[in-house]
Amino acid sequence: MSETLPPNPRRQIVGTSTNVLHAPGARRTRRAPLACQHCRRRKVRCNLAIEGPPCVNCRLDGFTCLLPPRKLPRCLKPRLEAHSDHPPESMLVDRDQDINDAKEQGDNNNTSGLRPAQRHIPTSGPRDSISSTLVPYAYYPYLNAPNLHRLPASDITFLDSQKCFSVPSGEFLETLISHYFLYVHPCLPVINEAEFWPVFRQRERHKHFSLLVFQAMLFVASSYLPVEYVKRSGVQSIIALRDTFYRRAKLIYDFELENDQLRLGQAAVLLTYRCSSTDRLSNTTWLALGIQHARAVKAHVYHRYPTNERAARVTLKRLWWCLILRDRLLSLGVRRALQILPCHFDVSSHSPLTYEDLEDEVKASEVYDAATKKRLIEVVTSQFQLAATMTLLLMTVYPPGDHQSLGQGLDLVPARTDDLKERLQFWESNHMVQVDASDGQWHQAVVFYCQLTSLYYQSARLVLYHYVSFCLFAQKNLESTAQDLEDPELDLMDALTTMNDRVKRFVIDGTAGQLPIGVVAYTVAPQILLNINLRLCRNDIERQRQEQPLRFYTEISRLYNIRYDVEYISAWIRNIVRTFEFRVSHGGVELLKQRNQPVDTPSQSAIATANRCYRGGLSELLSRQPSVYFELVAVVDYFMSTGRGAFEAPSSIPILPSIQCLPLYQEPNLPLSLPVAKLAAEQPLAEQTLLCPEMENLHEEASEAFDSVSLDGMWLFPASIESAEVMASDNEGIQMDDMPFTDDDPVCANSIWHDLGLCGE
Repeated sequence: MSETLPPNPRRQIVGTSTNVLHAPGARRTRRAPLACQHCRRRKVRCNLAIEGPPCVNCRLDGFTCLLPPRKLPRCLKPRLEAHSDHPPESMLVDRDQDINDAKEQGDNNNTSGLRPAQRHIPTSGPRDSISSTLVPYAYYPYLNAPNLHRLPASDITFLDSQKCFSVPSGEFLETLISHYFLYVHPCLPVINEAEFWPVFRQRERHKHFSLLVFQAMLFVASSYLPVEYVKRSGVQSIIALRDTFYRRAKLIYDFELENDQLRLGQAAVLLTYRCSSTDRLSNTTWLALGIQHARAVKAHVYHRYPTNERAARVTLKRLWWCLILRDRLLSLGVRRALQILPCHFDVSSHSPLTYEDLEDEVKASEVYDAATKKRLIEVVTSQFQLAATMTLLLMTVYPPGDHQSLGQGLDLVPARTDDLKERLQFWESNHMVQVDASDGQWHQAVVFYCQLTSLYYQSARLVLYHYVSFCLFAQKNLESTAQDLEDPELDLMDALTTMNDRVKRFVIDGTAGQLPIGVVAYTVAPQILLNINLRLCRNDIERQRQEQPLRFYTEISRLYNIRYDVEYISAWIRNIVRTFEFRVSHGGVELLKQRNQPVDTPSQSAIATANRCYRGGLSELLSRQPSVYFELVAVVDYFMSTGRGAFEAPSSIPILPSIQCLPLYQEPNLPLSLPVAKLAAEQPLAEQTLLCPEMENLHEEASEAFDSVSLDGMWLFPASIESAEVMASDNEGIQMDDMPFTDDDPVCANSIWHDLGLCGE
């Protein structure tokens, strides 16, 4: 007995979130539906409806955020039953369903061991919550799990008990899917939106969609739901909802319910957004697995497909370039070596995703109008160009395998750094989408993603000028006869100040809650440097001037902690700042003893930049005591790359590992499938446990007590060491491992699982 199922109701815009990015055709900023009394009085935009009280304006101005009570829509009223005694996972359970018959699912889906789906799903009422929207995936005929029939009954029962076969329905599912294409897809088009909507709306009944990829999409999209909507729907927090969807997707992956390498690669790309206090390296793990699956389906040679197979070519190109983009952004943010090296895929020889590759989505989107979608495609293609541009920079600063020596390689540094600067400047001039936030013709979503791209670019500039500054410090420290480098101090401070402006813009516009989890890593170093800068201020006027940008970082960190499990990063920042204060209070930084000395003024040629950058504090610290500055940067990069926190001394004073005792090579354990040399044999110090000696004076010259300094993969050797390696002149001084990727092998895949602990939770 069969019955035709009605298609899901089509909705252009999800009304449960009030963010301005949801309006597809808006040419001007829409009024917020809720505003507190303080914002009404000032006649400014209030983000109370997005993040809840207090709003940003009241928090920054020190006012009490008051709003007269208003009646809630019936669909958002909380259930009367109390759920406080139940864990988050138990909240997402489906109700007992009395079923007379089940829908046939097709030859590829064996639903034995699953409870059959009911024919009619009641609409959400005033007493309904998210838990009541869950239905078995068999309710949707387009969802499939190809290997379900191969699992034993005990595994099926376990997966069913973990709700891996359950998916939301009704309004909640519509909200999640819409939020995915609003906030995730514009910067990671791994799924073809033009192909997804007809399948999702059941207009193409003979096409299927992977349950694994679907659960991974729900996992990423759950981070962007409005806080109040999630709380009123019976879930403890966004983090709990996010963890629930991640666990389901991971279990489906672990039990091998999906056998299509393309779908496995797509899911792995989406799961690279996973990072938590208990699993800090999972983003790198999923990226490695995604590369493995992509190579198995020959995505890395997509360009060899003939022109008459354009659909397959574009699909593989989407997957491969999304992996490249995630690889570059992760390396830039968490200071780890690239996994897709130029010797495996030369990004300069192949064009990234272009508008022609994505143009079929322009008129197919259900969340953005055609004009906005076209602009968003231009933004994401510029990000792919930026990923290609940053490749040599990241290879230089965070080299894979054997590190290079700066001792005798300083002669090559000026030419290399000039080339890296020109590459970034060329991207800014030719590929960066320039928008004016005050111009009403731009959709708010376009402005948001342009600012996000600019944040990535400024982060790359900050990394570059840190590298140039370190090379300049090495020249002076080693008394090198190499050509002097141009002092990058103004450029470095300009990059830092521009990043501060971008963070400020996100907070003021109320779009900070839509930032992806990767932005957390980009704001760590600027936030620490601003804290240090604040503590180096000479008077109260300068202190007040420096406090303002720090408030925006504090606000954005608060929003991170609501949506992502990254509280441990805030703890790292506090420990590093506390350590610096402790050293300052005990005379560890002589710079503070020279408060009455005159401050140098910037040159006339850079007066515009100098006016924006405080000439003192960090600038003075960098110019007078660079070893202190680079030690702080080195410790930050070490924490981010390894996921290890600060060391605690018995006296409760946090002790940071001195730059002298950082290992020669401290990278997380990468999958065996990656072309990494035998690090255990070549880098024995990498396996040693870090020691915690008493911290030496921060102003001590770095070259007096050690043979090499580790900083962002940059290495400093005394000039007296004749055997120091010299950077090769080819590939701009970068020595790349030419070992090819291993082919897809079950043994290799099993090694990945066991080495990285991916099996199980």
